[in-house]
Amino acid sequence: MTRKEMTEIFSVMMLAWPNAEMFKGGISVLGPTIELWTACTEDIDFWTGKQAVLKLCRSSKYPPTIAEFIGKAKEFKDEVREFVMETFWALNSEQILGGTCESFYKSLPAESPAKMVIDAMGGYQYLTDNDDSWNIEGFRRAYCAMLRANNTSLLGRSTRKELP
Repeated sequence: MTRKEMTEIFSVMMLAWPNAEMFKGGISVLGPTIELWTACTEDIDFWTGKQAVLKLCRSSKYPPTIAEFIGKAKEFKDEVREFVMETFWALNSEQILGGTCESFYKSLPAESPAKMVIDAMGGYQYLTDNDDSWNIEGFRRAYCAMLRANNTSLLGRSTRKELP
C-alpha cells in the first residue's frame, strides 16, 4: 500500500476506535506510524487492506497491530482463494462423474454465488480457456470484480453447500 492509501486506512481506524490512545492527536501526529505500516504492508493492495480493516472493525474491540492487520488481509485473500478452488473442485467432480460445465452450471441454484460469477464471466463456456484447461484465473478475476462492486454477500459462501 502507498502512504496515501494507508492514511485512508488509518482514517477508518480512527473512526472505528475513536478512544484508542494511538490515535490521539489525529493524522497529523501519526506520520511515523503510517510510514511504518506502509513499509510493512507494501505487498497488500489497497482493496484487500480495506477488506481487512472492515473485518477488524467487526471483530476487534481494540485497534489492530500491524501483524493483526496483515493476518486479516491474508484471511480475506484465503477466503477468496477457497471459494474459487471449491468451485473448481466441484466442477472437476462433476466432470469425473460424466457431467459437463453446462450440467454443473445448471445444477447451481439461481442465487448461487458461483452461478453469479459464471454469469459475470459470460457463461459456463468460459470456465475453460482455449486449450480446455480450467479458467481459474478468469473466474477469480470475475469474483473479485463482483466483490469490489460491493457485492460482499458473495463472500464466504461455499460452493459445496450449494450443490444438490
